[in-house]
Amino acid sequence: MISRLFKRNTYPAVKSVSTMITKTSHKQRKYLTLMLVPSSGNNKTYSISIPRIVLHGVAICALAVITVVIGFYMRITHFEQVSHYLSVTLD
Repeated sequence: MISRLFKRNTYPAVKSVSTMITKTSHKQRKYLTLMLVPSSGNNKTYSISIPRIVLHGVAICALAVITVVIGFYMRITHFEQVSHYLSVTLD
């Protein structure tokens, strides 16, 4: 029983400190920090934190809109080709 107590405390303290430093906090994983540098001469930088889920939502919505626009474009070109073909065959 005494040997178990000594085995629990055999880990060096440096290892636990280094693992604490390298771990990212919950806020760092959940939020994305953006630094804004103004172009005017007040030399102050601002940082804003936005949730990562918002960034992912914006990216997914942008991809969805791009996909729909490309689909409409392809459908319109198809109808233009069909109308051109029909006008050629009728003449």
